[in-house]
Amino acid sequence: HGKGLLVPAGSYHLNEQEKSIIDLLLKEIPSLFTGYNTSENERLKNTVPLSNVGYQMVKNCIELLCLSLSRRSHTAATKPSNHPKSQLFSKAVTFLKENVCQAVTLEDLCRELAESPSSVKQLFRKFAGCSVMKYYRTLRVQESVRLLAEGYSVCEVADRLNFSSQNYFSNFFKRE
Repeated sequence: HGKGLLVPAGSYHLNEQEKSIIDLLLKEIPSLFTGYNTSENERLKNTVPLSNVGYQMVKNCIELLCLSLSRRSHTAATKPSNHPKSQLFSKAVTFLKENVCQAVTLEDLCRELAESPSSVKQLFRKFAGCSVMKYYRTLRVQESVRLLAEGYSVCEVADRLNFSSQNYFSNFFKRE
């Protein structure tokens, strides 16, 4: 779609969140194709308008899956296990994952790690290849996809992730 996201070619062992995304895709994709002509001269035609909720869900899930695979391949390539700051990064990620349902700020994370904001920002640029808050937002999107795949409604997911409203959550999800 022109955003320049590259997922390196190769085989991937999917983690549980990525498997949840695939499960959601497998449930959602069949409903997008209401009718098609299988004759030799006709191609399969998508009859769903681009504004369809199912279409948007599939599009977002595919983007999220690509982001997850891209991040894992990038992190694996840039995260030497003997790097002196790798334990600090692991501690930061653990804190963010444990608080994925809260409104964590950079200041909260800095307090937890007893590090300065610039130090934490550098840490995430080095090990994750993105900003702290981008990393955290991705975790929140992954959690929301997992909850949606488990059958929670959008309203319930917004509530569980402590968004102020369902509308704010929907806008966040679409933006991310």
